[in-house]
Amino acid sequence: MLTSLLKTLKKHLKNLVNKFSLQNLCRYNNSYFLTIYNFERSLTRKFPDALIENYESLVDTLKLPDEKDRHVLAAAIKTNANVIVTNNIKDFPNDYLSSFGLTAKTADDFLTDTIDLNNNLAIEAFRALVLNRTNSNLDEFEILDRFRKNGLNDTANYLHALL
Repeated sequence: MLTSLLKTLKKHLKNLVNKFSLQNLCRYNNSYFLTIYNFERSLTRKFPDALIENYESLVDTLKLPDEKDRHVLAAAIKTNANVIVTNNIKDFPNDYLSSFGLTAKTADDFLTDTIDLNNNLAIEAFRALVLNRTNSNLDEFEILDRFRKNGLNDTANYLHALL
């Protein structure tokens, strides 16, 4: 989804900017564009493999219930991904995805599968997340409650059982 976010940002910027490059707008101290530019650069630096290019030609050949989701499938095909992580499962039918060697999973299912790979590392990462939050008044169990409120019930229950 990071790729989708970057592409959306770029698309909006291209529509707004037209003849000017993003860098030129930033030179004029336009804080909105500077913020987006810095955000994009930061994400690209931290996740270089997340920026997917040259998938656009596939988009029109794909058929999904919501055609606005075709770019996600095209990017997944281009990168030889195995899984599309989305809470919008209904618009990514597994029978169609399987023809591309893909499956769709909810964020909750993906996270529980990831925890299953290495319980100890998952608990270590979760505790680091709790300790490094800006709102440090929340303990592990309050964070798990927040997970549940955001639809990560299985993830929260699994982590809770491991604590």
